[in-house]
Order: sequence, then C-alpha cells, then structure tokens
Amino acid sequence: MSEIINQPPQEVLSDYSMPSAEEITAVEAMLEATESIIVSPEQRAKMWNVVIDQIRAERAKGERG
Repeated sequence: MSEIINQPPQEVLSDYSMPSAEEITAVEAMLEATESIIVSPEQRAKMWNVVIDQIRAERAKGERG
C-alpha cells in the first residue's frame, strides 16, 4: 500500500500545485499514522488537502511574521 500513499491522489493535483518534498513527507507521516482508518480515495484526497493547506498556511505565516 505504501506505493499508493507516496503519490498525491489525482483530486489533489487538480486543485493544487505539485506538493513540495516537505509537504509530501508530512502527508505521508499523517497517512501512515491513520492508514487503518482511511479507506476511500476521497478520504485520502481530503487528508492530502488538509495537510497541504496547514503546511502552506504555516509557511505563509512565517514569511509574514
């Protein structure tokens, strides 16, 4: 299953620019921690979106502050 986790779902790529290595690493860690409860592609895509949004918000806050 890990080969599936390591690639952003197509739903993510259509809504976002390609995630950075930092973003992919953070999402992979989150998905591995919750792998047993994430069952559908929609849930996986939502997880990618949520984590990438959090990382980008933190980065933007750091750049401003």
